[in-house]
Amino acid sequence: MIDLLGPGEIEVRTSFGWIATGEREFGIGQGSILAYFHIGVYMDCLQEQLEKSVDPVVIRLSQKGHGINIASTMFVDDQLDVTTSYNGLVDRARVTNMFTGKYATGGVFGSAKSFQMYLARSTEHYPAVHLNDGHGIPQPVQIVSPKQGFKHLGIYKGGED
Repeated sequence: MIDLLGPGEIEVRTSFGWIATGEREFGIGQGSILAYFHIGVYMDCLQEQLEKSVDPVVIRLSQKGHGINIASTMFVDDQLDVTTSYNGLVDRARVTNMFTGKYATGGVFGSAKSFQMYLARSTEHYPAVHLNDGHGIPQPVQIVSPKQGFKHLGIYKGGED
């Protein structure tokens, strides 16, 4: 989802106020003052909160037959939430919004989200949820099926799809 961000300035909120950390090109902060360790601390905290979210998905291991609860998975500084209910989506949006926008962590999680994926019956469709953009302004986010979501990411199944 890194290519969804346009060019611009990255600003980070600190105890000294807002600090410009460099230009953003294709979603990557050039010359950013934040170390990977600092981003990791934020991500660990976000992951911990998401693990407590409503309606985690139970993944069954085929070898042993017992399962583990999965609320979300992290990819560097992006997250992929896993839920089967609209309440789960709303709860994950609530948690994410605590970490997003100028009144939270600033440029760290202030990226625009284009969609969220859900696992549900093909006849069931959820309304949009609102996630904060980089300025702390709630923006509607389309809820799509995994098939459509992966197409948004440019991932296509082989064959006719």
